Amino acid sequence: MYTLLRITELNTDSDDYIGLDIGTGHVCIYSLLLYQKYKIKSIGTDIDGKSIELAQTNMFLNNIKDEDIELIINEDSNDLNMYLSLYERIVKEKNSYIGFTVCNPPFYESQLDLDTAKSNKTNNPNTLDLVGTESELFTKGGELEFIGRLIDDSCSISLKTDKIKWFSSMINKYSNLPKVVKHLKTKNIWNYG
Repeated sequence: MYTLLRITELNTDSDDYIGLDIGTGHVCIYSLLLYQKYKIKSIGTDIDGKSIELAQTNMFLNNIKDEDIELIINEDSNDLNMYLSLYERIVKEKNSYIGFTVCNPPFYESQLDLDTAKSNKTNNPNTLDLVGTESELFTKGGELEFIGRLIDDSCSISLKTDKIKWFSSMINKYSNLPKVVKHLKTKNIWNYG
């Protein structure tokens, strides 16, 4: 992300921008890495209050101050516009602006969806089962619908402000990648990577 910001001429030496970690989860790993590696401040958001509490503990254990990573419970989230009101609130309230967003979305629609994905694997990975709260693992429509709503919200936001330079999200299922690209193209977005 840091390289992407530098090559697109966002001033990475400035305190004028912050990152927005959508669905920061109980570890808030993106926000922690951004601050520890690059000293980039961020706002971590989640719909689960318990995840925010655990993320706060993780920040404390890593000697991160509240002014370096601010954690917000996104109570405004709903199925129609997940983050639009949150973006607008942050942009209005902060002296800085959101330079970029990062997101590690819930990958699966349900436990059955997760179990099906695991049973379809051709070889057994040497890793533990997924660990996370229900809101970190599961969402209506799985990651494809979640990312689609993020794209829709980012288009709404970009019509009102140019303060957010990059929107990004992890994609778990390779089969979803062409569908995400197709969704981007329906919004006339061609500068994706």
